[in-house]
Amino acid sequence: MDKKKSSKNKPKKEGNLFDKVLHEIADEAILPIVSDKLNLTVINISYRKAKMQTTLEREVDECYWLETEDGGEMILHIEYQSYNDAKMIFRVNLYVAMIRYYYPNVPIKSVVVFVGNGKPTMRTQLTPDEIFTGFEMIDAKTLDHKKLLASNKPGKMITAILGDYEDDQAEEVIHRIVRRLRELCKAEMEVIKHCRQLLIMSFLRNLGELTKKILANMSVHIDIAKTSVFRNLFEEERLVLNRLRMEAEA
Repeated sequence: MDKKKSSKNKPKKEGNLFDKVLHEIADEAILPIVSDKLNLTVINISYRKAKMQTTLEREVDECYWLETEDGGEMILHIEYQSYNDAKMIFRVNLYVAMIRYYYPNVPIKSVVVFVGNGKPTMRTQLTPDEIFTGFEMIDAKTLDHKKLLASNKPGKMITAILGDYEDDQAEEVIHRIVRRLRELCKAEMEVIKHCRQLLIMSFLRNLGELTKKILANMSVHIDIAKTSVFRNLFEEERLVLNRLRMEAEA
């Protein structure tokens, strides 16, 4: 098989930065937005953390790249199983998904070789409800920014920066978000936390410099622009974005 491309030189930190903010506001902002888009009436939400195993070499028993006489190619995936495992069908499905992630255009055939005592009774086929056929797409740029601005939850309200306004409305939208933060946030550190989240998300819309300028001039409960907390707050983001800019210009 072709070797996977090295990811050592890929900038990971900036992606982690955006992901971290989205995780921070997920319960307050992202879940309600998604539920609304999917027309779900949710009466209770509990959190489940899924442990993902992504090391193919450690998990898959055998994986062969085959060339057939008709000129085609395929991947043959083989698992050895010594006992009846009710979840075997899902394990194989997971392995196939992981293989397909790296080789999306190559047909995959999976075989389980049962080497245990007795007769194998494990399912060999998924039911229609168990087959992944696609996902829903939500484009943040189509979200109603006015509706988001009206939210009384700061974490949800600041997602308006990602919404459906025109480019020439950006400055006014940022100012409105800042004004809403003044209204909604009482504690100093809460203001600073949401300002940081707002700034990081603004770079997704290429509004980082404008947002930084507006935040630097804002005054809310305290003069944030003059505090050491504010000066140091975005240093990590600045370094990451400067590196990205230098790489883009190289």
